[in-house]
Amino acid sequence: MDGNLGRPAPRIRQVLDTAEATWDEALLLFLERSGYREETYHTFSYSPLSGDDGEVAGLLCVVTEETDRVIGERRLKTLRSLAGELSKTITEQEVVSCIARCLGENQKDLPFTLLYLFTEDGAKPALPAQPELRKVTRPRQSQFD
Repeated sequence: MDGNLGRPAPRIRQVLDTAEATWDEALLLFLERSGYREETYHTFSYSPLSGDDGEVAGLLCVVTEETDRVIGERRLKTLRSLAGELSKTITEQEVVSCIARCLGENQKDLPFTLLYLFTEDGAKPALPAQPELRKVTRPRQSQFD
């Protein structure tokens, strides 16, 4: 059983004790939505509420979902990096290495990528480079498996 059951979370306790507002920006939460676990980001704002006697009587917690903004910024960063680095390339091998490196930096959106080059007649693909794959650790088997 959770040891905090029935007690306010630390962030809430801080606002109630100090009467100072605080926030958590772009907090990563994995939520079950549409039948699968989804990466989401939320900003939580905690503000104290005063009672008639001027003492803190409660708090207001406003939550704003920022998933689209956070993921969009991350993807734009990849595109900016790719565009900036490609402008410095000259040879085919430099282009291939640049693409592999830039795409390999964004493991959250691109956990794996394959880059193919085709012969001039378009008949035969070749795999000139693969970004380094991170080793995935296997989760421990639970007692319910």
